[in-house]
Amino acid sequence: MARGYAPVMRRRSGLDRLIYRFQDRWETDRQFRAMVSGVLGLVTIIALCSCMGVVTTIANNTVASVNASRNIGVANSQNADTGIGQIQGVPTFPTATVPAWQPGSSPSADVIPDSQTPLPSPTPLPTGTALPTATPCQTNCGGGGGGGGSFDATVGGIPNPATWTAGNSASFTVTSSPGGVGLAIIITFPNSGFTVLDENGHMTDTSGNYTTKPFTVPSASTSGKAKVYIQAYYNGVEKDFNFFVPCQP
Repeated sequence: MARGYAPVMRRRSGLDRLIYRFQDRWETDRQFRAMVSGVLGLVTIIALCSCMGVVTTIANNTVASVNASRNIGVANSQNADTGIGQIQGVPTFPTATVPAWQPGSSPSADVIPDSQTPLPSPTPLPTGTALPTATPCQTNCGGGGGGGGSFDATVGGIPNPATWTAGNSASFTVTSSPGGVGLAIIITFPNSGFTVLDENGHMTDTSGNYTTKPFTVPSASTSGKAKVYIQAYYNGVEKDFNFFVPCQP
């Protein structure tokens, strides 16, 4: 039987155990890694600030010693002339002198005289020819017929009241003989531009009478005559009638 050899166990030191525990926690503990990283960063920042403070202190001391030595040297020197010009003096540079420029004189010219052409005058308008004035019909003024036959009826008109006054109520009665005459009525007042319409669909009754609905004479009407235009229909024949009613403001 071969003779065995037991493995030789090497005893770990305290530093080995510390490094082993650090490695184990670093690999297995996330919070430990974060904490150690933060501590190392803080230590690094403190070290940098300390180094900067040391460097600043050394630089300040060096500059102070240099200034002190310069002041001592200046105090011991009797000649304050440095051999250079005045520091606060204004530097000058030689420049070539340019002669003053003399502008040329402007040529003389006469003033342009005003134009003597007369202004154009407006062209006179041609004189219009006056139209003949027809004598207005007062009552039962018939117009042209239609339909190819004769209008076998008479049509008259009665204003109510006899004279229309601006702003007052009025009406108009149409009379016919015989009755049953179809009517369309248009009333125009003087100088007011206002028209009262009594559309188609009306006719005189069997007694030959038809009265429009009451209306108000426009307040803008002036003195003159209102025109009552009537289209009358009877037995298929059409005839126009015009009546004129006195008006007053």
